Amino acid sequence: VDKSSLDAQKAYIQVTYVEPYAADHERKNRKTYFEQNTDLRHFKYETPFTASGKARGDLEDQQMRKTYLTVEHAFPYVKTRLRVETQREEVLTPLEVAYESIQNKVTDLQNIISAKPTNKKML
Repeated sequence: VDKSSLDAQKAYIQVTYVEPYAADHERKNRKTYFEQNTDLRHFKYETPFTASGKARGDLEDQQMRKTYLTVEHAFPYVKTRLRVETQREEVLTPLEVAYESIQNKVTDLQNIISAKPTNKKML
């Protein structure tokens, strides 16, 4: 959101879908489903964009902005919406976006293959 285009006389709320984010060392310590879904303060969301300003474009133009957020209290919490304390962004080049996409597909295939019994419809 371009803050200069916002009206100072109005209050704005930005709502988006976020995913829990944990560093590799923290993810290794959270083994159970309960541990993975409690005491969460770090989240991320991804926004696709192109240099021309469009949300989607050709593969060679597609970039990705990853936004990492830290909230004031850990979820689950009494409130379902919390103030964001820190925010940082990371911009991925088209090559990095393609690489990450391939990595995700490989991980998905490995999970499908290792499942017992193997779900052949997913292959």
